[in-house]
Amino acid sequence: MGVGDKCPVAVEQQLVDGEPFRSGAKSLNARSASSLYDLLCLDTPSWSSKTDRCSSSSPQLRLESLLHQSGNRFCADCGTPDPKWVSSNLGVFICIKCSVVHRSLGMQISKVLSVKLDEWTDEQVDNLETLVGNIAVNQKYEACIPNNLEKPKPDSSIEERLDFISCSAPSRRLIKGVHHPQAVL
Repeated sequence: MGVGDKCPVAVEQQLVDGEPFRSGAKSLNARSASSLYDLLCLDTPSWSSKTDRCSSSSPQLRLESLLHQSGNRFCADCGTPDPKWVSSNLGVFICIKCSVVHRSLGMQISKVLSVKLDEWTDEQVDNLETLVGNIAVNQKYEACIPNNLEKPKPDSSIEERLDFISCSAPSRRLIKGVHHPQAVL
């Protein structure tokens, strides 16, 4: 649905009737209500300018394209469908639950960004493209995980996710004080 299409939001009706949108004691003039209407009607909201949204080579569109590649449609760590987060330095798309674990490891190990909420630069997306995606990255890092450590599932606990993610190759070498008896460090 584009900006000019009909949107089933109360704001549209109030603007058609020529009345300003009012929310509690605060009121919006017609211009800001129109901008609010535009934001509410976008399929994929973005806080960047309209010019950026329309550019075919914008970082956001390139990122969305990467997300829709077959291996990236599921969380790299637990397999949850439709991940909305990225470890930009590891090059994997992850779900919100696994993003919590990645964030807890620190930015020096996994820099977590939102696909939708963060503003991506061309350089960040270029870097993500060079890392090739969930399948290739998992083949590299999961080769170092002990056979007796199971990969988490979408319903796994945070503790199970932490055990698995912190045993991956980049984090094993960098995390001090994390003990994994099943992993040969």
